[in-house]
Amino acid sequence: MTRLEDMLEKIKFDPLQKEFEAFSEEQKQVLYDFDERYPEYLVGKGNGHPIRSLTRRENKPYNDGDREGLSNAINVTQFARKTRWSYQLLKIYDHYLEHDSVGVLFNQNYIANDPGVYNTFGGMGAAIIANLRRQEGFSNVQMVVDIVASVKSSIAQDYVAPGDF
Repeated sequence: MTRLEDMLEKIKFDPLQKEFEAFSEEQKQVLYDFDERYPEYLVGKGNGHPIRSLTRRENKPYNDGDREGLSNAINVTQFARKTRWSYQLLKIYDHYLEHDSVGVLFNQNYIANDPGVYNTFGGMGAAIIANLRRQEGFSNVQMVVDIVASVKSSIAQDYVAPGDF
């Protein structure tokens, strides 16, 4: 298997696979290097601290006056975060299906505050919601739901967005 095939298999979500395939070779190399150093990050395991190595990297092209380099670095960082959050949301959704799918809404409140989610995953659900609220370039939880729906279509029907009842 090639490095590209390995990464596409790891990414798993069709919209993210397409986004990765559209990256420049330099962007792909940055993600390959990141994944080699932190193999658990993209699949939503471990803590989120490794992303700091990419965000520090974002500043170098800007400091060198390379605006295109900065844009490429930001795209890779956002991509890594979207991939991680998609895996994490999928885990929470699987928990919902197994434990709470009858009579309980699958929404931001469930993701962030459900005691069963917290007991199983710690603060992961709350962190996803908080991170999505403060990241530029991310619309909302619906964007990550749509990504997860590429591998588990039922999430698109089960997720209740704010204002929908």
